[in-house]
Amino acid sequence: MNRIIIFAFLLVLVLSPGCRSTQATTKSAKPEKSLALQQQISLIYVDACTEMVNGNVAGAKELFLQILKLDPKHHGTMYNLCLLYTEATTDPSDYNESVRMGEGAIALAPNNYWYHEALVDAYRIKGDMANAIRIKKIITQKFPKEPGVFNELADLYIRNKNYDEAIETLNQVPKNHDNTEELDLQKYKISVEAGKSSQALAIIDKLIENHLEKAEYVYNKFNLLKKLGRELEGIEVLKNLLKRYPMDSFALLTLADIYKSQNNIEESDKYLFLAFSNPEIGIDGKANVIHTLIDYIDIDKSSIGKVRTLVAILAKAHPNTAISNHFQADLLSFDGKADSARLMYRKALLVEAKDDDMWEKMLVNSFKTKDLSRLQQDALDALEYFPNNDKFSYYLGMANVGVGEYEQAIFAFEKVKRRNVNNSELMANTYQGLGIAYSRSNQWQEAETAFEKALSLAPANADIYNNYAYCLAVQKDKSTKAKDLMINSLKIQPNNAASQDMYAFVLYQAGEYEQALIWAEKSVMLQSTPESLEHYGDILYKLGKKEEALSQWNNAIKAGNAKIIIQEKMKI
Repeated sequence: MNRIIIFAFLLVLVLSPGCRSTQATTKSAKPEKSLALQQQISLIYVDACTEMVNGNVAGAKELFLQILKLDPKHHGTMYNLCLLYTEATTDPSDYNESVRMGEGAIALAPNNYWYHEALVDAYRIKGDMANAIRIKKIITQKFPKEPGVFNELADLYIRNKNYDEAIETLNQVPKNHDNTEELDLQKYKISVEAGKSSQALAIIDKLIENHLEKAEYVYNKFNLLKKLGRELEGIEVLKNLLKRYPMDSFALLTLADIYKSQNNIEESDKYLFLAFSNPEIGIDGKANVIHTLIDYIDIDKSSIGKVRTLVAILAKAHPNTAISNHFQADLLSFDGKADSARLMYRKALLVEAKDDDMWEKMLVNSFKTKDLSRLQQDALDALEYFPNNDKFSYYLGMANVGVGEYEQAIFAFEKVKRRNVNNSELMANTYQGLGIAYSRSNQWQEAETAFEKALSLAPANADIYNNYAYCLAVQKDKSTKAKDLMINSLKIQPNNAASQDMYAFVLYQAGEYEQALIWAEKSVMLQSTPESLEHYGDILYKLGKKEEALSQWNNAIKAGNAKIIIQEKMKI
């Protein structure tokens, strides 16, 4: 419709040649009538163009057709009707009228460039490419200086798959310094589409030779050779490019990919490492490569070495960027260095604070360090940026439990619970957190309700059974259910040291010291923790084995349980 508006305005300004010729006729039998007719047509024409500009297609058509009844040779009107029938219709039958009007306009004004262009469009939209090409050829002959006419004719030939004619047409374009490269590139694309590979290679070689500074022509040649199954030649083309531009990103990454597909990992890595060391190659593409390798670490453990090398190169080429710091933190986390990983995530978040994935990874690492006051601060910081992130609220709840702020923990867990998150694992952990927080604050009924809900969501989660059993065991009168819970837990994870230790604690609370000792010994043999060593000592003491109990309590203190006061233990 934009083109219609432009043409309509032009025609409103100049009116029609028919009107001008009427004014020039002075020997008419009835000049007054001719002048009146001319004025009537002019007024209708202005109204028609106005309706056309306003988008009233039906109204414009009606007015233009009135003009043709008054003056069947009004070619300006024919032109506008050609446009309307072509571009402002949904009725295919109108295309014949469009062509008729366009042919009529040209017959009356054969030297009007725009009339010819309108007729080309009419034929093209009708689907008559042969006649569209015929009229476009006339345009190149009659109006060779109009910009783009040869290129447009070539485009029509291409659409009609007349590739030789398209190239022949481009050869007729008057050559100058500014358009030679563009024409050669068009000829190359036509040759490729036509399947004329030898011709295409000759043209692209010419472009490469004349424009050594433009590596994209080398890329074109490589892609064409690859398409032709001549990949070895393509590899040499890229290697020659690297002699001129040693850090060309396309060549380096493409060669790395080719050699990888050939299982030549050493050669692939050589080009990959060179690409990563180039700071001009975007960091996002490099990040995608590392992400892909990380995804395969579980399948191929050997890839971790390559990831370490690439991350180190990335950090050197793009220092102090969020992405490079992020990957360094991921590697530290992978190595079990939770403290160092957390610090590196913190460093990355100083650059990009709104990366929720990075905040979550940092919170996971803070949780692993068991420094729950640190986790509390990290979770509060994360929630400043993402106040509605339920995982962050969950971690805040767990941190609050760890530092003994049970009411704040309940508040954080309840916030997640109220949102009814569509994540059963998170909700099960949230209800478990609520159970722990309620039990620590001696709200036993609320704790049991929360644990029951957690189990309904995750009936195979041994941690929930363990924490629920602890809640019941410390109440003394619910040891039977606590033991049942631990039996279920050990069915899920029979060789889990934490579950074995918790079963020992439940039996100890029930006064079944001999049985408790069996499970305590199993636990510490699998994994000695400060808590399991303390429980082991408690059981030994109850069985009258005071020296052995003292030894295990000391072991617990050495392992990190600073809460143990042996003198108090011996008063139990």
